[in-house]
Amino acid sequence: MTRTSRTVLVNTLLVIGALLVAFPLLWMISVSFMPTGAASTYPPPLFPGEPTLDNYRELFAKHTAGRYMLNSTLVATFATLISLVFNTMAGYAFAKLRFRGRDRIFRSLLGALVIPSQVAMIPLFALVKELGLVSTYGGVVVPAMASVFGIFLIRQYALVDRAHRIADPGGDGGHLHPGILCKRRFRRQGCRGQSGCRRG
Repeated sequence: MTRTSRTVLVNTLLVIGALLVAFPLLWMISVSFMPTGAASTYPPPLFPGEPTLDNYRELFAKHTAGRYMLNSTLVATFATLISLVFNTMAGYAFAKLRFRGRDRIFRSLLGALVIPSQVAMIPLFALVKELGLVSTYGGVVVPAMASVFGIFLIRQYALVDRAHRIADPGGDGGHLHPGILCKRRFRRQGCRGQSGCRRG
């Protein structure tokens, strides 16, 4: 079998597998446009005979799905932005700054990764209730403000950044730590593809 034949065979199998996986999802979308009970007939139709939007009207009118979508969008947006800020600052500190107990604290955080999330559910709910955040946006956003895994990822990325091993505000043109962080990111982007660029 030639290389071209193997490539065609592999791609064909991948396409077939993708269609098999996607078929139930595509059929559910098709069913959503069918009248009530149409999908229960035998054999079940693949496409709606008389497409209708009644199911979506009922979903948004009677079940307030619009409110649920708005809540999900707000929570996901704020949790992502806030966690990005905190995880980046914490990961940068563990990778670039020298302070007493740094490695011990980081090892303790890594140890928390092996604790199942189910174990922390009840204590977390008790804490949220004590803070008066039950049934509020804060009750969902606050627990997601930072994560051990996010801090770990940022730290590992910062460690391989040879442009700046240890942050030194006094030795980097007077920049404070936020300035160093931003300056290094832009400098690396500007130097990408230029072999003669001097690394700081």
